Amino acid sequence: MESATPLNAGLMESEEDLKSRRGSLVTDDRTIYDELIAPLEAKMMHSIWQVVRNADMAEDCLQDALAVVWKKRFQIRLHPNPKALILKICLNAAYDSLRRLGRMRRQTDLSPLDNAPAPPDHDADRDLEEREIAEQVQQAIRRLPRKRALAVMMWLIHEESFEAIALALDCSEITARIHISRGRAQLRKWLSHLCRSSRQEVRNE
Repeated sequence: MESATPLNAGLMESEEDLKSRRGSLVTDDRTIYDELIAPLEAKMMHSIWQVVRNADMAEDCLQDALAVVWKKRFQIRLHPNPKALILKICLNAAYDSLRRLGRMRRQTDLSPLDNAPAPPDHDADRDLEEREIAEQVQQAIRRLPRKRALAVMMWLIHEESFEAIALALDCSEITARIHISRGRAQLRKWLSHLCRSSRQEVRNE
């Protein structure tokens, strides 16, 4: 009979500890959201949009990125550069979306941008030209190896430092610089015709 009291007491303490831990997790989740995610949501969407250039795709990518960020929230919180890691996750989602889009287009030969409405007061020829340029840039990004693409996008879109990119990609700073240098060289080679067209337009104006 005497042993019942300590067992019950231990059970009650365990329940109290469990409640305390649950309360602590809720508090941590709110803190993580308020400190890490909420201030970056607009920038997360902007970074994805700069890559995919399509509202529906950007929204889907953002949801995918938020799901990954939330799943890894505690690891992200302990990361030396949480912001860079979150933006890398966003660009990862955008990159994956482009790769999926590329596979779909090869299978169906259809583009989700073909039926996209033109912005108001926007010249139809100019809109078509911009979509074609965006598609060529997307194709070039899809051709880059993943880490090289992510490094270039973090450097170009977010203007992150080499150190931050290295931390996000879990590589040395020298490797990050190599990824960016080689990625930029490949993009310049693949997109050189766009640069020539832009210079020709300037001369014709």
